[in-house]
Amino acid sequence: MVIKAIQYNHFGDEKVLELVNITSEPLEMNQVRVAVFAVGLNPVDYKAFKGAKPLRFLTFLTKLKQPDRWFESKSSLFPRGVARDFAGFITEIGEGVSRFSVGDKVFGTIISDPGLGTKRGALATEICVSESEIALKPDNIDMYHAATMGVASLTVGGAFRRINLNSKDVVVISAASGGIGSIAVQYSMRLLREQLLLVLRARRMQNI
Repeated sequence: MVIKAIQYNHFGDEKVLELVNITSEPLEMNQVRVAVFAVGLNPVDYKAFKGAKPLRFLTFLTKLKQPDRWFESKSSLFPRGVARDFAGFITEIGEGVSRFSVGDKVFGTIISDPGLGTKRGALATEICVSESEIALKPDNIDMYHAATMGVASLTVGGAFRRINLNSKDVVVISAASGGIGSIAVQYSMRLLREQLLLVLRARRMQNI
């Protein structure tokens, strides 16, 4: 089966992006096939296809820990897909999948190593992802909003785990009207209840 996807074959600005026809991939163990309904774009997505130096450096450090990748050529980096966050419908279940069924509405994030990570991208008509990369979409949010949750939620969860946030802490969240900030507020309110202080930019107050 042929699907459509946004890919690029060298680093650069948005002009390097192409709409291409590619062959649908077979499902691997513990994977599901998702018909993509909406995709969320993050600053890291632009930095990735631009080939930002910090991301390349992180990729280099990751490869040092994986001897089987030491002699990869630069051409092995391409073609690459775009975007990580998505929402859609499951159309096929692979072997070993136990938590989802065909027809489930899901959202998720393509998980990868630090840096440039994977060549997979969510900007496609369908994608194959591990069941660990998705969750059932709550009924009270639509597909468009669900597709924006992934990277921001993982960033907040990782940061709060790193500082070992607990119910006795007091948290100050500055500029809490953005993607990460708004999720951090909800996460904190659930855990901390009263000990939360928001510092909002006046020009963004209307978005709260």
